[in-house]
Amino acid sequence: MQGQKFIVLTAVVMLSHSAALGQFLDIERGNRAFNRGEYDEAKRYYDKVLTEKEKLEEKKEALFNSASVDYKKKEYENAIKQFESLAQNKDLSQSCVPMHTTISAMHSFGAQKTCPSKSK
Repeated sequence: MQGQKFIVLTAVVMLSHSAALGQFLDIERGNRAFNRGEYDEAKRYYDKVLTEKEKLEEKKEALFNSASVDYKKKEYENAIKQFESLAQNKDLSQSCVPMHTTISAMHSFGAQKTCPSKSK
């Protein structure tokens, strides 16, 4: 009986580890695509994590990175909405402190819907 409990416990741990590894790999693949400038591909990986995970804590990196993709694609309004949504969540705002800097920078030029290098 004790051996069966160990096998079941081991299986549960392995399955939960496998799910976490899959999420990590999707975010890592998205990050690599992002760094290559392949923003649509990056967004697909981040969206995969967002649709597969239920808990906000599990989604936070994908949410932040997805907003960063919108920013890079000059979709400033979408990016601002996503960053603000993350910043307003008390559970996540402390772990996403760099977001506040991004939001401030985006408000200074993003609300104008122009890229800062193209502004007058």
